[in-house]
Parts: sequence; structure tokens; C-alpha cells
Amino acid sequence: MKSIFKTKNYKQFNLVTFNRKLNHSLVKNLVDSITKYGYFDGKPIIVDKDFNIIDGQHRFEACKEMKLPIYYTITNIDPQEAMIALNANQIAWKMIDYVRSWADSGVKCYKDLVAFDKAHSFGITNSVLIYFDSSSDKTGFQKIKDGQTFKINPHADDIVQFINACSGVPYYKSSYFIKATTRLFKIATPAQIEKIVKHIMSLPQQSTAAAYLAAFENIVNKGVQVKNRVSFNANS
Repeated sequence: MKSIFKTKNYKQFNLVTFNRKLNHSLVKNLVDSITKYGYFDGKPIIVDKDFNIIDGQHRFEACKEMKLPIYYTITNIDPQEAMIALNANQIAWKMIDYVRSWADSGVKCYKDLVAFDKAHSFGITNSVLIYFDSSSDKTGFQKIKDGQTFKINPHADDIVQFINACSGVPYYKSSYFIKATTRLFKIATPAQIEKIVKHIMSLPQQSTAAAYLAAFENIVNKGVQVKNRVSFNANS
């Protein structure tokens, strides 16, 4: 069994860049838990010989905030290798975890996003698409993980009204339909959107966002002369 040490010299410890970003919501929860139940010194943080924190950075931050002693043990294993091994069986964070973390940290656009999602129950990925006018691809997800702030989509309320007006079809909250809808509001006129809502019951479920856009296009162009037809190209 490795020796467990104790100190209040917080400055000797280092957070490492290759560890996951601090979850301030988790730190707060740990502070609340320690306040209620006390700190279990049998689970020390793990550091390397240079006092880089390999495991337990959230416990460290909670104890530091509460001015409690840090219980730690030292390992000789390569810090990044040890961290990968320790985190191998942990559950990966989902988008909702990052959104709630930044919201709990007081970042306004994320606080507003959480309220928006609670009000409309679209699911957090769909709410991000609508409210932030972002995307659910890896680039967009990475920006959320990093806590990047976003401008609010000026069409968000109109998109919500459109989606709710389409509630007669079973797919109206599907990710492909909502992704196509956010694109639609960038390129279609109010009259075209109204026409789509009027004929939405005739639109079968599609397998991609691009297919929904093509279906929207077909509805708008129905009965329109060729020269006046529109194109809702998903890649434009």
C-alpha cells in the first residue's frame, strides 16, 4: 500500500493540460457533499513526483476551496499513461454534461440554452441546433466542450413555432427534421414556410436532413412555374 501524505500547501500541486477540463459543477457538488458528510481521506488524489495531479483534480479543487488538507499519494508511473488507464472505464461526457457544467458556471448563453431546452423538450442536441444556430458535428461539439459562447439564433422562436405546427407528423422532433428546419429558416421566405406547414401532413419521414430539405423544396415548388422554382440546396 502506498503512503498517504497530507498538506495544505496547495501551490505545490499542478493541474495538467492533458487532463479533462475541470467541471465546476462537479467541484460544487463535491463541496456540498464534503460539507454534509465530511471528507473521506482514504481516497487520496494521485500525483507524480513533480506533483502533477493525475487523478483527483476535482477533489483537489473542492478541498482547496474549503481550505481543507489535501490527502495525496505519489506514483512513479508516467502521468499521461496513468491518467489514460484511470479514465478508461469512466463514462464519457455527453453534450448535456458540458452544457450543464457551463450553465452552472454562470455562462449566460448556456444558462439560457438549458432554460430553452426545459421549456420545449427538444433534447439538448436539437436545442443547440435551434438556439445557438450551431451544428451537431464534431466541430460544434468541441466548441461546446471548450465553453465557447454563442450568439442566439434570431429565428429560434419562429423555428419553435414551425416545429410545433408540424406536431401532427411523428418525426417532428427528429434530429434530421430539426436540422433541416434550422437550414430552412436561413433561406426560405415566410410565405414558403407557411406553404410547407400547410402541406406537412403529406411529407413522409426522410432518412437525412438533406432529404427533408429536398422534400420542403418539392412542396414549395408544387404548382409553381419552372422559372420561379426555388432550390434549398443543403450544401449551399
